[in-house]
Amino acid sequence: MTPIQFMSISAFGSIIQEVIHLYDIRTTLHLPDTTSILKAWQYWAITLAMIVVSGVGTWLLYGDNLTIKSVILILGAAFPLLFKKLVASAGANPPALKEGPHLGGFSFKDYFI
Repeated sequence: MTPIQFMSISAFGSIIQEVIHLYDIRTTLHLPDTTSILKAWQYWAITLAMIVVSGVGTWLLYGDNLTIKSVILILGAAFPLLFKKLVASAGANPPALKEGPHLGGFSFKDYFI
């Protein structure tokens, strides 16, 4: 399988994920906020970029090690979701620990006794 074929299958998985997302928000498509977002060229540019990044990213991660087309399709669909979570977690500021790990009133002693 050529890299272009691999990336195309993976990108198609990402397109399927986007169609499923649009189907999921179908009940809010009539709302002004959703309509304005879907009409914005920035939304579609980001969506297209994620489809391309999904294909390339999946190929970079797995490349010649993976030849099963259905798995490539599924990984292509999952890549944008994983990328979104990675970016969100990288931008989050974890709360500072002041007195060691906080276990919500539960201590290590409670766990072992």
